[in-house]
Amino acid sequence: MDAEATADKLYISAQEVGAFKEFYEANKAEGVVYLFRYQVSDYISAEASLFEPERLGNAWKRTDTNAYFMQETVNLDFDIIDVTLTKNGVSTVIPAVSDPVDNIPDGTPPVHTTDDEELDWKTLLGLFLGGMLLIVLLPCIAWLAPHFLRAVVWILLLPFRGVAAIVNSLKRRKGG
Repeated sequence: MDAEATADKLYISAQEVGAFKEFYEANKAEGVVYLFRYQVSDYISAEASLFEPERLGNAWKRTDTNAYFMQETVNLDFDIIDVTLTKNGVSTVIPAVSDPVDNIPDGTPPVHTTDDEELDWKTLLGLFLGGMLLIVLLPCIAWLAPHFLRAVVWILLLPFRGVAAIVNSLKRRKGG
């Protein structure tokens, strides 16, 4: 069989077929080579999207979350008491007592994902118009900035001027 067919039949990746064949050829004279596969199951992983309502109307907007859902088989409180091998009608029991363990494989992101959403034409138009408005208003802002700062300083000094006026009026009353 070719590497892809061998990989499908043995439940290994196509990249592992060469290494497995080398191991088999090196060890077949010493005894039978067993490939133990425990609980081959499907793993499902898909990109998640969030749908949010638009501000007006009943339309929905898709938001890319860079998140994914996954479904896999897990084994909780898994333990092996013994392994029984049978050859020519003779069974051999190998004790392999182990404490219960939780067998939870790591999650893997989905293979097929989409890129983050690109900016739509409304957003690009808004950014362009905002930039143009900033360029037009920048000279006005530069002209108004000194006047604005002068007004802020005048307002901040107003309480101190009021206190000074009260102190001066009290000094005039005492002196006159």
